[in-house]
Amino acid sequence: MNKQVTIGLVVWNGARYLRQCLDSVMAQSNQDFKCIILDNCSSDDSLAIAQEYVSRAPHLFEVWPYKVNVGFAKGHNSIMRATTTPYYMALNQDIVLHPEYLKYALQVISSRDDIGSVSGKILVWDFANNIFTNIIDSLGLTVKKWGQVVERSVGEVDHSRAQVVEEVFGVSGTVPIYAMSALRATAYESEFFDESFFSYKEDVDLAFRLRWAGYTSYVAHEAVA
Repeated sequence: MNKQVTIGLVVWNGARYLRQCLDSVMAQSNQDFKCIILDNCSSDDSLAIAQEYVSRAPHLFEVWPYKVNVGFAKGHNSIMRATTTPYYMALNQDIVLHPEYLKYALQVISSRDDIGSVSGKILVWDFANNIFTNIIDSLGLTVKKWGQVVERSVGEVDHSRAQVVEEVFGVSGTVPIYAMSALRATAYESEFFDESFFSYKEDVDLAFRLRWAGYTSYVAHEAVA
């Protein structure tokens, strides 16, 4: 059966986070996804944990063990090239999703053909107590007058605006959902993320390319991670 979204999770030595992350994936109210876990030659128990979740839910999870660390951008590109779903979510290993993250984010990105990317409201997680805080980690990307691209609202207190959907310059690579049609339209030399960015700022580069191609990006406050 065809799925609506492929979740790509590129892991490197993320064992201390991975169970919470994957449990939150399993708990999604929208189960119309396949999650591909690419392990970047971790030296901890990441691969064993990933294989455990494949055993528990083979209809939801698949694992790709790599023998070298190819980095974040190249790892996600490998999964994207194999993706047949209309949407792709690039999930970070230290993310915990609210159960309705996929539901609300997909509602927004599927509403118009010109939307290239969507992210939810990203809050700081209290790992010691296993709870969401009310401190914002990102509400998308914004461009300063001098050209610097930064995360919006970092460190601010969340004054819940549950039904707000804001247009932004681009979205953080922490837990974005991209339209595969937009990624294919803006790929450069067959790369969706520019692989010269081994890790970090590949999201900024992609945000520029999506904008230049006429695609829009949004933050959906109801989708919380």
